[in-house]
Amino acid sequence: MIEFTKSYKTVDGKLFDNINEAQIHEIELILEKSDSSTSENAKFIAVAIFKNKDLILDILTTNPNSKPKARAIHGGTKKRVKGIVSGLSPTPSPTT
Repeated sequence: MIEFTKSYKTVDGKLFDNINEAQIHEIELILEKSDSSTSENAKFIAVAIFKNKDLILDILTTNPNSKPKARAIHGGTKKRVKGIVSGLSPTPSPTT
């Protein structure tokens, strides 16, 4: 019998129930393709990258103008608000 299932398909065609497992598998595939010396440890490295993804993203998105201590991962709590478009003024109300 055919049943509908929700799953995540990776680039190599494998299906996973869980998005986390699919992400780890994708990282593993990248590591295996990039260097033959890492292929035997690809699963271990992929899991380590996944577990530390917030730190890794923080490192990769830091640029010369960044303020690392202001980031949430380092304890920053300032919430950003959407900017107001300049040059627009409210419509005047009719005077009576």
